[in-house]
Amino acid sequence: MDYSIQKHWRSYQEVSWIKANVGEQYRKVGYDASSWPGTPPEVLEDASIRGLLWIAVSGDRAVGYVRAERHYPYLHIEDLNVLPEFQGYGIGKALLGELIDEARRSRSPLISIRTFLTTPWSVGLCKRRGFKIIGEAERPEFLKAHLDSEERSGLPLAHRCTMVLNLQESSRPYEVTRGEPLQPFASYPAAQIFQSTIQRG
Repeated sequence: MDYSIQKHWRSYQEVSWIKANVGEQYRKVGYDASSWPGTPPEVLEDASIRGLLWIAVSGDRAVGYVRAERHYPYLHIEDLNVLPEFQGYGIGKALLGELIDEARRSRSPLISIRTFLTTPWSVGLCKRRGFKIIGEAERPEFLKAHLDSEERSGLPLAHRCTMVLNLQESSRPYEVTRGEPLQPFASYPAAQIFQSTIQRG
């Protein structure tokens, strides 16, 4: 699978569509993603202008992206999405690697993300890179608005978690391996996915 990581793209509407398409993947494991907020094209374009958007491109198609916001000392991941048919080829790792490099360049020692406990394509990727799940007492103050937004949008907060990577503690080299696609998890019940993720962690 050949792909490249770009900082700008011809159509931010096309990039926005990626998140909507990934919502179908969540529906297959028991979540109704119809009410979840999308990311407007103008928000993606603004992030690109500020150097906080990375887009994975395969051929002539945008297939994944990661978007972040600065909340020093945190660099917070707002979106990390890869089209289901392009997962398993290291694209998510490559996007995350670009963001980690930016955190190091900008001297932001902490990277945070809000994600699902029950989806190995997201929480599993972050755990393998060194992110750790943190409790409510450790949660940074700026995330309160995120949790309020999640609740209004109908996201199941009991299935959500905050993960943090502390770059001052992590010295693991970041390698991306482009191999065969992973086996799909879509046919697994959410509870079974969660259990297998914890066991592998």
